[in-house]
Amino acid sequence: MANLIVAGDSWSTSQLTTDATHWQIGYPAQLSIANRLRSCGHFVYETAVGGDSMLRQLDILDQLFGSNGDNIHTTVDYVVFGWTEWTRDTGLKVATFSERALINATVLSSNFLQERQQVLEQLQAKFLEFSSRWPSVKFLHWGGQAPVCIDMNKLGAQHHVLYKDFAWEEFEAMPNNSHLYGAAPSTVSIRDIGKWIRRVFPGTSKELANTIAVEINTRLRSLLSREPSQYFPDGGHISFHCYAPLIGLINAHIQGIANAPDFTPKTYTEFLPYSDK
Repeated sequence: MANLIVAGDSWSTSQLTTDATHWQIGYPAQLSIANRLRSCGHFVYETAVGGDSMLRQLDILDQLFGSNGDNIHTTVDYVVFGWTEWTRDTGLKVATFSERALINATVLSSNFLQERQQVLEQLQAKFLEFSSRWPSVKFLHWGGQAPVCIDMNKLGAQHHVLYKDFAWEEFEAMPNNSHLYGAAPSTVSIRDIGKWIRRVFPGTSKELANTIAVEINTRLRSLLSREPSQYFPDGGHISFHCYAPLIGLINAHIQGIANAPDFTPKTYTEFLPYSDK
């Protein structure tokens, strides 16, 4: 048994939706990450909040550890950290599909690559700060809504990646490499998604915006066409029924057998980083 904190966004919550249909079919609370781990005998505290960003989750962890004096960090064995989109840590608002929304979209201060670099630097600094304050706490990272996109070698031995992109590695769902899938308009043309990207991130090249737009559209079609269809019942979240491999790998790490062949995830295909031309 271990003392665990489950952190992240809606992919890591136990009560994903108030939609009774989705709750009954794809997202039963007893099959959530936290409840599956509890059923394995672990003590689990859940900080995950639907719609939260990475930096907000790190703030919650900071507050949790800080408000409990010097004791909690000695009892927590692992933080199971589900990754979400770095774009949530910008001023970006979720887009709708109307032409007016495209015209009046949030305008950020930098192009896509500059915004990405700024947020990832903030995330890395925040993780390093946290781990320097609480050096005994280990992190088990996994890519959920979006892939893990920080080099863990820069964070140290306290941080380990279980899956860079769980849905891709286990179920071949097209990755959300841009970290824009949850915010971008999904019911307009690829051309209009590209226009939206260039408006939101001024200075982004047309070529890069179009590349991202195609990726977003490809991911949407991938999630809606999965066989069997219950992999992504709502078109955006993987079904809680699919979490068995993740739970198995978490338990393997806790038991010290994570390198055994039965617990090795499928090879993650490294995608070339975005470049602007």
